[in-house]
Amino acid sequence: MKTLKRTLILILIFIIGMTSYSQNIDEENNLSFHSFSFAPEIFFMDDFYTGGFSLSSELSWNSKKNIFTLSASIGEEFVLWGNADNFQQLNVLYGREFKLNNWFFIDAHTGVGILFYNMVI
Repeated sequence: MKTLKRTLILILIFIIGMTSYSQNIDEENNLSFHSFSFAPEIFFMDDFYTGGFSLSSELSWNSKKNIFTLSASIGEEFVLWGNADNFQQLNVLYGREFKLNNWFFIDAHTGVGILFYNMVI
């Protein structure tokens, strides 16, 4: 549980720092804030004796038609009987935005990431 709290704090500090950084970037670089998303999720499985939560966040910048994204996710499972799992994930993504009409856009991304998966015994 200490690892989860430490991971949450580090992700929060990272997101705040990157948001502050993106607001201070020189206009000559043409790199500007694109989007931010945060998605909490709670789930229950197997007749409600297993459950958990996950948090995902993305922070994106764009330069002309290019989109650069940092994505982080964490998750923890809670089990009454048996073993529980948890994970942490960090991704760096490159993408492009496609405009379908005046109000509808689609982003496509590719990238690399690292996943830490822990089984708690």
